[in-house]
Amino acid sequence: MTRDDDKQLMGSAHEVHLRKWMDFGNQFSKTSDLIEKTLGEASSLTEKKTLELSHQFQLLATSSVENSRCMQEIIKLSHSVNINGEEFEIRQISALLKETFMSSIGCILEISKQAMVMIYILDDALKTLTHIEKSIHEIEVINQKTKYLSLNATIEAVRAGEAGESFQVVASEVRELSNDTQTLATNIRSQVTEMSETLINAQNILQQVARIDMSDNILAKERLEVMMEGLVDNSTRLSAISKNVVESVDQSNQSARELISSIQFQDRVQEEFQNIINVVKSLKQVFLKIKKGSLVDYGDIFGSEEFENK
Repeated sequence: MTRDDDKQLMGSAHEVHLRKWMDFGNQFSKTSDLIEKTLGEASSLTEKKTLELSHQFQLLATSSVENSRCMQEIIKLSHSVNINGEEFEIRQISALLKETFMSSIGCILEISKQAMVMIYILDDALKTLTHIEKSIHEIEVINQKTKYLSLNATIEAVRAGEAGESFQVVASEVRELSNDTQTLATNIRSQVTEMSETLINAQNILQQVARIDMSDNILAKERLEVMMEGLVDNSTRLSAISKNVVESVDQSNQSARELISSIQFQDRVQEEFQNIINVVKSLKQVFLKIKKGSLVDYGDIFGSEEFENK
């Protein structure tokens, strides 16, 4: 084999390797462009989604703050009641109702007790009025006898004539006194009767007051106490649960804020993507330099125009 043949074979081998190299370079160039484009799109998409996620967590944090405020208001409302601008705790209201109820029952019981005392007093007064009526009756009997004596004295004075005139005057005075006594006795009897009727009516009313049955009221008081204790217990439990919810909401809010801080990594990711893109660009520039050098060294083998197109 001659030297020219060796050169021809060597040229053919160089041509094959150069063509493979050029094909690889072209493929690498396309691949680098695709990688650069893909990484750019991935970087933009990552930034977009990260911002959206951060915005959603910010909304969640804002909602958590509002929920915490609402729960604190619920705690306040479940723990106390506003009356004319003044705050009263449920426990205070329960104690006040219990005290008021006990005081009312005590007053009613005391009234019933005093009514019984008044009934006895009125009973004694009625007995006294009965004695007075008997005394009035005795006065009327005596007065009736006095009238008869006066009448007899008048008759005897008339029979005596002049000697009985003075006796007749006395008899007349006695008769007038008897009439006045009868009138007074009648008036007293009428007043005593009216007083007796009034006392009997008062006694009947007091008996009704004294017979008031407080059993239902006492049972109602006991039921009210149980209900108020249950209300206070529920208020305490609701307050405790609400506080736990507030703590949980605050913790969720804090976690959301920490997540917002944690997901602020898109800058770093974008920087890493950009570094990779820069590396690919650098490799592409290196290949272009190698290609340019190959054009200078081997362009005469294939022709400058063909090599440049490659």
